Amino acid sequence: MVSKQQGRDAGQRGGAQAGDRGAEAGPARAAGAGNAARAGQLGLGRGGAGGGGGFGWGAAAGAALEGEERGAPRAAAPTPRAHGRGAGAHAGACGCVQCVGGGGSARHPDFREVYADGSSARPGGGPGRAPADEPQLGAGPAAPTFGGQGEAASAGAVTTGKHPDFPEVYGQTWFAIPSLPAAPRVRFTVEKNILPWKEDYTVKVSPVAEPAGCSWPVLCTPENNDGYKIDAPQPEYPDLDHYVIVSSSAAEHIMAAEDQHVQDLDAGWLIAAIHLADGINRVAAGEGASGADPSALQSALAEDIVSELGAYGQTIKGAVASGGSMESPVATAMTKAFAASKTQRDSTGGHSFPLQLYTAHVDQGKVASMVTDDKAPPATASSAVVNTDTLA
Repeated sequence: MVSKQQGRDAGQRGGAQAGDRGAEAGPARAAGAGNAARAGQLGLGRGGAGGGGGFGWGAAAGAALEGEERGAPRAAAPTPRAHGRGAGAHAGACGCVQCVGGGGSARHPDFREVYADGSSARPGGGPGRAPADEPQLGAGPAAPTFGGQGEAASAGAVTTGKHPDFPEVYGQTWFAIPSLPAAPRVRFTVEKNILPWKEDYTVKVSPVAEPAGCSWPVLCTPENNDGYKIDAPQPEYPDLDHYVIVSSSAAEHIMAAEDQHVQDLDAGWLIAAIHLADGINRVAAGEGASGADPSALQSALAEDIVSELGAYGQTIKGAVASGGSMESPVATAMTKAFAASKTQRDSTGGHSFPLQLYTAHVDQGKVASMVTDDKAPPATASSAVVNTDTLA
């Protein structure tokens, strides 16, 4: 009979998995998704351009297993998916086999195997982990799973629950144009003054109410030290039930990543709508403009309204001069803010937290990966991500 160690060595040399794992694994065991943890409020009201939390999209990609199983059929690899799925910004795994499958090069420094006789060893040498430190995989109560599409929470609230695309996605922040508050409206009043020697006009701007603040629906996967059971197999142990552990630190990083997206969107709304309203009211408090050409007067007042909005102001100057609702330019600006947050935080990998192979309970037929918890999102201020140039 081939020993476990001999089987592993043979698998590494020839690309095959040791078949005795399949015999040891026993029947698959159903397990709960783990203990639901505290929810946590993010700063979701009107905000400035401060730093905050994230969108890292995950994609479920898997590598085909080399060789054949002895004692169990070869497991199918997860279906690769494209990055950036869904109408939101995410924190999640980067999508490579190391992140989702936890291949050999993505092992946690404390990785241990627990054998059928109860002994524990660290492959390659080192003491076994104490029994008290071993996760009780699947022992916790099931955490709530959010199953909707396109929105996760009512305005101003954070929903805490296992993301439906976990472990591809750990957290998500949604943005939808129809949910934006009303944008400012520009109203010009034109007074005609007929003087004995010429025809003259005075154009003024009407004041507006400050636009309402925004709240962005947020979903965060909570802490679960006993692991969430997932369907995707772990490539090195494809015949064992696979769990993914989310430590308290990882849960905090997920929430911090989403908070950065919230702050980015707040920064966009502050510039696109609230500062625009400030410009309208500043000009409305003046005496207006007088001259022979009402259209030219409106253009001059529009230039004054957007004078403090930088490149974004120049982009919307024509719309302001035409008057009416600013819904369209504000929606365009917010779409750009969302895209910038997604690109600069998610696509760069700043909000990706790879999976690491953590423990293999051969005795229980279970294997666990752990969400990397020693990597916080980069502390990039929202002002560097969303600004008047971004929105132009």
